Parts: sequence; C-alpha cells; structure tokens
Amino acid sequence: MRQEQTPSFKVETTLNCWYDFGLGKGGNLIDLATELYQSTDLRYLMRCIANSYPVPSVQTVASSYPQRHSAPSMERFDVVPLEHRALVAYLQERGIPAHIAKAKCKEAHYGVNGKSYFAVAFDNISGGWELRNRYFKGCRGRKDISYLPWSRDGPSTECTVFEGFIDYLSALALGIISGADAIILQCHQGCALSQRLYRHQLLP
Repeated sequence: MRQEQTPSFKVETTLNCWYDFGLGKGGNLIDLATELYQSTDLRYLMRCIANSYPVPSVQTVASSYPQRHSAPSMERFDVVPLEHRALVAYLQERGIPAHIAKAKCKEAHYGVNGKSYFAVAFDNISGGWELRNRYFKGCRGRKDISYLPWSRDGPSTECTVFEGFIDYLSALALGIISGADAIILQCHQGCALSQRLYRHQLLP
C-alpha cells in the first residue's frame, strides 16, 4: 500500500490494459492478478479474480444491439449441440468455420411472450451463457468470464486473453493460438476489475 496524493495507476479501457507508474509495470488482467496475489499459478489466480470481483446474478443481461424481444422475460431455456443452419451460417459470415463453431459453441432455444427464438450459446465459469444471433446480443444467467484450458493434463505455461468469445473463435480459425489456455473476459470485465481494486485501495 502506497501513500500518494497523485494517482499513479492508469487503466486504458480501449486497450484492456493497466499501468502502475509507481511500480513501472503494466499489462493485462492476468499480469495484475500476478502482482496482487504474488503467484504465477493460473488456476489460483482465476479463483482469486472470481472471488475479488463478484458479479450480480441476473436472469438475462441485454445489450443495446437491435433486439426482437424483451430478453428479461425468457419463459424457458434449452441448450443443445449447435446444428441450426442459420446459426452456423451466421458464424461462418463472421469468419468462423463450421467445425470450430460446432466444437466450441452450443445452440440455445428459448421462449419469450409465447414465441420461440434461438441463438448461438457460449458458456462461462458461473454456468451462464453468452447469446448471439443476427438480431440479438445478450446473456442468460450470471455474467462472468470463460476459461478454456488447452489440455486436460494441467494448466499451460501460456494464456491468451480475449474480450469476447467471437474473438476467441476467430483466433482459433486463424490458427494464431496453439498450446495456450484461453480466458474470455466478456464485456470488459478485466478493466472493470482493475478499476474496482483501485477504488478500494487493494493495489500494492
């Protein structure tokens, strides 16, 4: 804990990064957790991050994107393997091949005001689901990060961080990540975490 009159910790929301002028160090969310908790164990850091940044539990969080319906009034919610041609085509239009989409995503079916809808679904570590289709962007359940280990044998020595799951799928499609675990922040949670810690004077 430092006693200062002038703020020396900067969060750059457009780049999803931070810099501490007092320490002369900066980086992403994982770099911040490494400094705070003095560890390089990724699984331990993920638990610390989750415990330090509780997210209010909501049934559905909808964005300002064009929507067909009022998301908070979902009457049912079922998740099945991704097969619907319209959803696969939607992801292909965004550069995601069908084999990657089907391996990493699911298909959600839900009802709103007596009508049926469907969307691409991507889960997070709290059991919530990010939902996407051509007309809707939102989530079902608790908003949280997603963690995808590269191997079941244990954590990798490298970790890649993405803002959203479409970015992660794009990286897989381009073949630019291999052998590295992945963390998907979902809606700038990384910067929100660092700002929260700074406000509560939890930074070193």
